[in-house]
Amino acid sequence: MKERQGLGRSEDLRGYNTLYWLNPDTVQPAEASGAIDWDQNGRIDAVRRRLDLNSDGQQSELAATPNEWSVLVFNGGTIGKQVEVGRLFSLARSQYQKMREPELFEEQRRKIQQSVKQP
Repeated sequence: MKERQGLGRSEDLRGYNTLYWLNPDTVQPAEASGAIDWDQNGRIDAVRRRLDLNSDGQQSELAATPNEWSVLVFNGGTIGKQVEVGRLFSLARSQYQKMREPELFEEQRRKIQQSVKQP
């Protein structure tokens, strides 16, 4: 990781934050548009750092997340269906499908909530 580069220093990221793991029990928030002190040594280093940012026990290249916006289909028109209020719940139940694998496991979510430090 190049601390001066952060997540690319893009103006598009201004106002957004990212979270990364300091250790298996602590998550650190950081401003996404600037430099990030990945190793928390109090300075922005010029040299590359090898870190386990996602707490998977490995210091390897992180896989990119898929671009889900590119597969979003919206054909315009109204948002939602025009259905009588009495049928909304039955319609929602009939279209509900449980995800096969959660994006964030409950244990991970709990650890993040308990350990997030405010920047």
